[in-house]
Amino acid sequence: MNIKANKYLYYKLIIYLILLNYATNGFSLQLDYSLEGGVEYTDNATLSSTDPISSTIRRFDLNADLNHITNSVRFLFQPRVNVYNYKNELLDDRTFYGLDSSLVFEIIPNGFRWSFDDYLGQTAINVRDPTTPFNTQTTNVFFTGPDLTIRLNNTKYIELLLRYADFYYETQPVDNMRYGGRLKFVSKPNNYAEYSLNIDSADIKYDDAVINEDYIRNDAFITINRLMNLVTISIDAGYTKIDREFSEDLSGIIGKLDSQITINTRSNLNLYGHAQYTDSSRNFLQSRAYQEGIRGFDTQISSDILYEKYLYGGYIWRDDANSINIAVSKNDQDYEEFLDSFDRTIKRASIVFNRSITRLTNLYINALWQNTNYKITLIDDEDTDYTLGISYRLSRSLDFRLQVGNRNRTSTDTIRNYRENNAFLSIRYSSHR
Repeated sequence: MNIKANKYLYYKLIIYLILLNYATNGFSLQLDYSLEGGVEYTDNATLSSTDPISSTIRRFDLNADLNHITNSVRFLFQPRVNVYNYKNELLDDRTFYGLDSSLVFEIIPNGFRWSFDDYLGQTAINVRDPTTPFNTQTTNVFFTGPDLTIRLNNTKYIELLLRYADFYYETQPVDNMRYGGRLKFVSKPNNYAEYSLNIDSADIKYDDAVINEDYIRNDAFITINRLMNLVTISIDAGYTKIDREFSEDLSGIIGKLDSQITINTRSNLNLYGHAQYTDSSRNFLQSRAYQEGIRGFDTQISSDILYEKYLYGGYIWRDDANSINIAVSKNDQDYEEFLDSFDRTIKRASIVFNRSITRLTNLYINALWQNTNYKITLIDDEDTDYTLGISYRLSRSLDFRLQVGNRNRTSTDTIRNYRENNAFLSIRYSSHR
């Protein structure tokens, strides 16, 4: 990470600590953390099709979770550090920092709040190449703004959300600032149904206006949330209009379906799909509502925008000793103008299996298959990723882990082919069980 990226992390740390000290007034915080150190071996560190570079890697991972919740303040601070020390002198060492953080002041309970959010992480530099520590850039997204709720009666209210956001990319010249807002008219007749009319607007301004093109995005859509017996459904339906500074304006339909189905006490099914113009300008208005999905800011490669049709199905089954997670998806991405070569269809299937062999020993198997078809260049990639691992609890806080894996790509463009075998041996300390 370069100096500028480090400044993002350090400045946010200072700001959050100052705000937290003011907000918590000395009340206790809840802190959990884990440390993992080990040795990894790979026979193709850069996933190259020719002249693969093998290396032994000393790895160190730190994860922490600091939170504080009162009636007036909600604070979440989750830093991450990942260190890769390569013994092969042909490879440069890598250190990555991550941060998920949110600080919310409840100024008027259920009426007026102000939030600060910061997300520091890594995304791919070239989304067409396999993900490795050498195809990675640091990105940082900072938000702040108020939420105002005006209650009309017991079942109807209005929400106004205003946001300022600052987007930073380490290597790509797409840094930008965003100003936006969301106006919601909500009707909640009971605890099982909620209906809303939503109006979004976002103004995106890039630091480099020569390479990128500023634009304004406006969305209008209705949202229906229903909780039925064993089924939860959320539906969005609406329209997007994107006004670009020089290029032709864009418009299209917003459609989204998200459902969770509880089959029985041990299994559930999730079905999800959307069709919409996808860029990070809409995502930043979701803010806290997106939870883990907030880090999905890498879909927009430049100021150009893509229209995405996405379908997903996920099944989870678990008992006292086993768990199985199966997921399948299809993603059709249509980029605008100069990024036509990125147009692609992605089909993906994965399975994650965990089994407790004994009270202290756990076995896990991960398998992933993905097919990516680039429509313009006629390149077809087929990727597989398999992992087999075992963990053994040495004590209440210490775990031993041994993991082996294989990654492989078969492509119509042979220069894109690669194969990698890897193994990882580590000890993990956790402060909380």
